[in-house]
Amino acid sequence: MSAQSSAPGTFITRWHNVAVLPATELATAQSFVRDLCDLLGVPHPHPTEAQDYQFERPVTFAHGDGSESAGRIDCYKRGAFVLEAKKLKAPGSKSAFDAALLAARSQAEGYARALPATEGRPPFAIVIDVGRVIELYAEFTRSGGIYVPFPDPRSHRIALAEYAESLRDAWPDVPETSDFVMYWWHKAAGLTRAGHLRRFGLIITNSLKQVFSRKVIEHHMAAKPPLGLKYAIPDHPWVDASDGADVRISMTVAMLGSEAGTLAQVVDETPLEEGEIAVTLRPRDGRKSCCPGW
Repeated sequence: MSAQSSAPGTFITRWHNVAVLPATELATAQSFVRDLCDLLGVPHPHPTEAQDYQFERPVTFAHGDGSESAGRIDCYKRGAFVLEAKKLKAPGSKSAFDAALLAARSQAEGYARALPATEGRPPFAIVIDVGRVIELYAEFTRSGGIYVPFPDPRSHRIALAEYAESLRDAWPDVPETSDFVMYWWHKAAGLTRAGHLRRFGLIITNSLKQVFSRKVIEHHMAAKPPLGLKYAIPDHPWVDASDGADVRISMTVAMLGSEAGTLAQVVDETPLEEGEIAVTLRPRDGRKSCCPGW
């Protein structure tokens, strides 16, 4: 899919229409997830022997009477998330709609607990009503506990059209193909340059090496007063354990100032005996490195 076709406006137009049409979950959910991956700039789920990132991931439920039954996770990424997709009928009431999504969350939670213990429990559970909303839940202990709204009960539900359209209306100068999190980077940078924030930092699951993310940063680095990128790691494993190392993140800390910051690059990731990963960073002069050279 081309960069233009994955822009938020195109994505919303296509899937908002699907939201109001009758369709089966299977017929729409996988296409929706693929398009969402394109929009966010991350790889599509792909079937592998390891079953680490795929649609229809098989699991086995163990019941109290000793019996077992089979199930399939709509979409799964080891060390990252389980995703349960629904194609709900037009909600007759908010309470009925909320109840349906809550039931989907419970279903996703059950799938997470049914995964083999050797894989651990993913930190996120994602619930999607195709074309309408995306809900995020988290359980960072990864011990089989209850997944709770993330980041909080007031903002864990993303209303698809309203969310993305409001971002575009508020900040039309941000490239449409940027990661949605970069909209918040842009907002925080503007507040810092205006003196309303002293500094800010963000972790995003898209590498800052991506061209449209770099454009957002370069816009502020070239502005007056200068926005200093004090510390950045453009490509780092999400966690320091082998079962989650395939998830990559970027970290930035920025504040006003003209001094050269630090660009830390991962130069080595060594598996250890306990299953952890030792990460070796090489610091560089950020002024000489930011941003096109990343």
